[in-house]
Amino acid sequence: MKKAKYLLSFTVYVNGDQVYAKEIVDDIETELLKLVDDKSMTSIAKYDRHPANNPQPPKR
Repeated sequence: MKKAKYLLSFTVYVNGDQVYAKEIVDDIETELLKLVDDKSMTSIAKYDRHPANNPQPPKR
């Protein structure tokens, strides 16, 4: 089941990097959203990894 899930997930790399500037992400998202349908591409998710924009887990 886990393998089937990950066969449907992809990561976009730009110049070999998985993390890149918001402007680049927005451009890629705009182009990919044109391809979303209910068959070949069902959704797109983008993640902001900057700690200031994400709640961090509490320190123990």
